Amino acid sequence: MPASERKPRARRISITITDPLLAQLEAAARRAGCSIGDLLKIGGGQLLDAHERRIERANIPATKNATERGDETYAAGPKSGPWRAPRRVDVAKRRPRPAIVTSEF
Repeated sequence: MPASERKPRARRISITITDPLLAQLEAAARRAGCSIGDLLKIGGGQLLDAHERRIERANIPATKNATERGDETYAAGPKSGPWRAPRRVDVAKRRPRPAIVTSEF
């Protein structure tokens, strides 16, 4: 059999998911009526990106003025000019948003 006629090999991808994100994925899969694997194929990448953005926002180093006030909540933002401080959100307590299923199998 020539190489051009061979079947592509199936690949197994394993990922590690943190507990809050796994809980969100399980809840979204239950609401959508599919497995977590199907949900990851459809739109799990969006959930992973959103989770990474939340983690990055939480780990932004504090500016000098906010640290002097002892207020870590308003530590993010540009050094000069008006800016709106992010709200303090506890990711573990926030209710998960419903999953958006864009296609069905």
